[in-house]
Amino acid sequence: MIAVNAVGDIIDPATGQVIAGVRHPKPNVLGDARALMTTGLFDSALRLSNTTIGVVATNARLTQAEATKVARMAHDGMARAISPAHTPLDGDTIFVLATGESDAEVNLLTLGAVASDVTADAIVRGVNNAQSLGNYPSVHDFRNPNE
Repeated sequence: MIAVNAVGDIIDPATGQVIAGVRHPKPNVLGDARALMTTGLFDSALRLSNTTIGVVATNARLTQAEATKVARMAHDGMARAISPAHTPLDGDTIFVLATGESDAEVNLLTLGAVASDVTADAIVRGVNNAQSLGNYPSVHDFRNPNE
């Protein structure tokens, strides 16, 4: 589960396309957060608060160290779907919850890789399903500007 309010652009890792991000002065056009940041044109003073925060849950039995490792790997999914991620203007955080219901042996490589994938997928899915809020358009508005 992920709540997305990132400073950076949202990238669909399957296509490499920017699907959400900084608004351009032209209607229904996205800017390029990375270009604005690297040229110094991004006005960080205008940002009030941004973050992407989420939870990856598993039925595995994990130690605190193992859960931390899975969370670190889940952050890779965040970095695949948000560019740039983890900026000084974001509070990007992933929590890992382990119910311990399963007695199966834990393969951290597999669990971490899956956590990374589901994190990226959840970010893209959340943005694709978002609705407009006031003057803040959703992806739907950019795809269907006349609706």
